[in-house]
Amino acid sequence: MVKIITGFQLLVLSLFVQVILFVMCLFEISFVAHSYSVNMLQIKKINHKGDFQIGLYFGFDEDLKARVRSLGATWSQTHKCWYLLYNVENYNRIKQKFDEIEILKSENDILPPEPARIRQETVHIAEPISELQPVIPVEHKGIGPENAGKIVFKGSLGKYWVLQAPYRKGLTQKLMEIKGVYWNDKNKAFFVFRHVNTKIKVEALLDVGPLFPEDYYDAAKIVVNSNTLIELDACADDKRCMILRCPKIPFILEQVKRWEASRYSKANDAYMLNATASVFENLEEIAVKLNIQIKSNLPDAYLRKSKTLNKHARQLIGMREALLKQVPVMMHTYTLAMLDYMYAMNYSANTVRSYVSAF
Repeated sequence: MVKIITGFQLLVLSLFVQVILFVMCLFEISFVAHSYSVNMLQIKKINHKGDFQIGLYFGFDEDLKARVRSLGATWSQTHKCWYLLYNVENYNRIKQKFDEIEILKSENDILPPEPARIRQETVHIAEPISELQPVIPVEHKGIGPENAGKIVFKGSLGKYWVLQAPYRKGLTQKLMEIKGVYWNDKNKAFFVFRHVNTKIKVEALLDVGPLFPEDYYDAAKIVVNSNTLIELDACADDKRCMILRCPKIPFILEQVKRWEASRYSKANDAYMLNATASVFENLEEIAVKLNIQIKSNLPDAYLRKSKTLNKHARQLIGMREALLKQVPVMMHTYTLAMLDYMYAMNYSANTVRSYVSAF
């Protein structure tokens, strides 16, 4: 028995088919749009590791990942994205690398209210004091209370103030860039030259208030005896060196011990210096500043440029004296002969020590 379909039923059936086709089209459009958004790069301004960064967001795509890594981007586990330093150069590189970019809004793009802007301008008045004055957010000025208590002034040593401060990335580098500041590994502290400009720059950078006293260093105020002199003698063991005997004035010792190839000899109770004209000229400058005399017992033409010690020679200097103390007196003759042979063969300092310790 054949069932006759009326015109109304055909109309309903046609509408039903059209609805199904319409839903399928919407699903396909949504799927394509989703695929497009997944494969498109999205960028966003983020705050990461104390600086603004360009966050790079995209779905799982090995091609996009390879292109992002080629830009030098780093993965952030905190923000779950790749990032580059926030600057114009990196933004232009991203635009050259990717055709389609979507910029996402960020809370870092919102400008602060007017009162905060006024306070920020007040903070920047300190900039003329030091070119190394960091950009400090209003709500977190300075290095932070957790580190402020760890900065300790340890007193004065010679012409330097001794400062202990915790390591902070960026801040420590800026501190070392200030002229007159260097790290002393022996004391595990910063040595700051006692000068008013150095004091202002360091205190402005650390921003923890006055740190150093006003006992500025002045070479003219160093009191020396009228009979004080610097004495130079030839070194019998090594003609490339000369023996320096001088009073224990911090201004002299702090400079002498930092000269290249300079070392202290306990046997001579004096400093051993490279016997060159440039070293002698440096000693003359110190003597002029302190108004003291130099007594030279050096033979004629003892100071020569050819005696300048290279890196290998500086490693071997003083080794003879130190190694002879390790062997019995009866073995000194054989040890000296072996040392002369190894020096002639240009053996390294470590090789020489190994051979001598085998005696």
